[in-house]
Amino acid sequence: MIKKHITKIRILLALFALSFFFTSCSENKEELFNQSPTERMEQREKELRDLLLSSEHGWKTVYFTDNNNLGGYTFLFNFLDESKVKTIGNFNDNISPIESEYTIGLNTTTTLIFTTKSELHELSDSGNSAPLPNFGGSGYKGDFNFMYYGVENDEIIFKTSRDFVEVRFKKATAEDWTNFQNYQDMKNYLNNSSGHLAYQIDGEIYNFSYNGKNAIRFATSLEGNSNLNFGVGFSSDGIIISPAIDVNGTKYSEFTLNKTENKYVSLDGNFSITIVASPLDMSLVWRTQINPTLNSASFIQSFNGVKTAHDAVFPTLPLGDIIAFGDGEIVYDLGGRFVAIHNMSYSGVLGDDTLLSIGKQTPGLNWSFVPHLNPMVDLIISKSPYKVQSINPDVARLTSESDADFWFIIIK
Repeated sequence: MIKKHITKIRILLALFALSFFFTSCSENKEELFNQSPTERMEQREKELRDLLLSSEHGWKTVYFTDNNNLGGYTFLFNFLDESKVKTIGNFNDNISPIESEYTIGLNTTTTLIFTTKSELHELSDSGNSAPLPNFGGSGYKGDFNFMYYGVENDEIIFKTSRDFVEVRFKKATAEDWTNFQNYQDMKNYLNNSSGHLAYQIDGEIYNFSYNGKNAIRFATSLEGNSNLNFGVGFSSDGIIISPAIDVNGTKYSEFTLNKTENKYVSLDGNFSITIVASPLDMSLVWRTQINPTLNSASFIQSFNGVKTAHDAVFPTLPLGDIIAFGDGEIVYDLGGRFVAIHNMSYSGVLGDDTLLSIGKQTPGLNWSFVPHLNPMVDLIISKSPYKVQSINPDVARLTSESDADFWFIIIK
């Protein structure tokens, strides 16, 4: 009998809790549907406007318009009243605040719309030169309509109406405005660095070229793994990247610049991205000539092999004995009238500033006609990295780190 009473009591308690739940839901639904759609929209608009005006020094964001191809663009917004906003951005080199107008309207959901021109609009200006060949007519894929999705950790969450890209507004400080030049300095520091970016996870090193030209701000895997590529934006003391780098389950996106060590250090200090300097300036063009005094026997043997194959196919365009390295390419002379080009990567090596790494990228001009040259290019890559011995400012010897008998001398 006692067990039966306990069971009845439990059932009654469960029914009471369930009835309370449905009563609460009913009350919430009644409260929600007592408002007209217009009233709900007005309430949402007021919520967003109050948020925008609540921060004394406005808001800041790093807007990644397309982190598969482009980087992040830093903006400060100070909403002065219900229609005016003061803006600074680092898309270009003009860091004077511009006053423009905004409104809050409806576009699927409550939307912040920047209605008159500021630097933000330059990201969507199709009249700008396309940053990449396939970006004609789309500018930098920017937007000036930000759909409101609520607040999380004191950050206002938006998604752009054009590409549904998430943008988060964080509260700005007075220093953000007075020291906005710091954001520009961080951008210029990386843009003017002559090295590439590299990091290490579990003993494996990952290398990236960095393109800061035309406001692209993008890091591309030198190993050809596009899944590792990331866009770069700038804070006042470092970089912000997207997508974040996953290190054994921990994701890193914010880094502070350590100029002494020329690296970007994560906020917890446990992970870093290094700017790896090259032992040679490979933005210049260096040349070697097939000659026993300038090349090892194995280097010459490889050249002779591809020359025999080439001259058999193109007897009127014999392979010349000068090979050019640098400026992102390797260039073979075809009889003094034409050249064949393969795109290459030249970079330093993380942890050893005397080594030069050479990697193979995509085929270039006329390469489709000379596939018989690939074996020599592949051999040069397989012997990478190379110990660089500077003979004088215009001459250097490159010796394979893995095979001391494979070497060649290059001259500016």
